[in-house]
Amino acid sequence: MLRDEVVDLGLPSGTLWCKYNLDVNPNKLSKAKNWYGKYYAWGELEGNKTNEDGKIYFDWDNYKFYKFEKGYKLTKYCNNHEYGLNGFTDNLTELLPEDDAAYQFKKYHNFKFHIPSKEQCEELINCTTKYWVNNYDPNNMEHHINDNGIKGLNGRVFIGKNGN
Repeated sequence: MLRDEVVDLGLPSGTLWCKYNLDVNPNKLSKAKNWYGKYYAWGELEGNKTNEDGKIYFDWDNYKFYKFEKGYKLTKYCNNHEYGLNGFTDNLTELLPEDDAAYQFKKYHNFKFHIPSKEQCEELINCTTKYWVNNYDPNNMEHHINDNGIKGLNGRVFIGKNGN
């Protein structure tokens, strides 16, 4: 099952990428909304905070690493004392496992899933062919723009030098 969830793009670092976003059920992918999963704030383990209208939102008032004291101030993942509570800095730029939704969500597998680092995102961008696709068709390996796939399933496709 695990190998069905990851994609080896043949990247120089050997990084494997998850095939699906967090909270996606691969058995229920007939509608675009089922492909997107949930949205997570940095370091949050719960996704998709919604307002009364059901729209997804994020704000500082309920962010777990922010505290209001003479303005909003960070309590973790801060590398500038001006933004840290009482001048706090920890210079953390990558999530610790306890704050990493991917790690927590997938930890039951014997695999080190995590939210990608800046360097891993740069490698993905720099070492793959990529293009935008509208109405993605998971059964069509050509993925032409405006193909006849799932209406509203739009996003960027990344293809490694190995063809994955």
